[in-house]
Amino acid sequence: MSGTKMGQMFCDPEKRAQYVLSAEDMLRTLLRMGADPNVSPGWPPLQEICFLGRDGPHWDGIVDALVSYGAGLGANTPGKQPRTPLHCVCQALGPVNVKRLERLVELGSPVNAVSPDGDTALSILRRRNQTRPCHSLQAGMEILKNAGAVLPKDIPQSVNRHR
Repeated sequence: MSGTKMGQMFCDPEKRAQYVLSAEDMLRTLLRMGADPNVSPGWPPLQEICFLGRDGPHWDGIVDALVSYGAGLGANTPGKQPRTPLHCVCQALGPVNVKRLERLVELGSPVNAVSPDGDTALSILRRRNQTRPCHSLQAGMEILKNAGAVLPKDIPQSVNRHR
């Protein structure tokens, strides 16, 4: 496909949605064939899609597929930096996607996992809110608190802090 046709396809929301759906179908096919959802030269695919912060109509389907085939919700997955998908959603550029944060909590993401930098998802949002307050950050902090999230200083040292 030429660059011009490819560009036209991505300018048309209907065609772009068809492409995303086919990407979800392709992902499910690869997973059914035995692809490991935790293997990547960088972050595992689940962390990557959470960090990118791009909106798409099939984000839930892609995340559900990855998780159902064993993608790790904790930071114990292989990769350059052990961060949970929840850390990645909280660190994503732009406003926090509250629906994504809620979905990861529903799936069982460990809300009190501590990154190598000493951050929990809650501390990341709190720091971002101190620099540039916005509604999505405050809503995200509320969701995390309701799920039992605390700041790193409140987590006992005996707890495995990366899961």
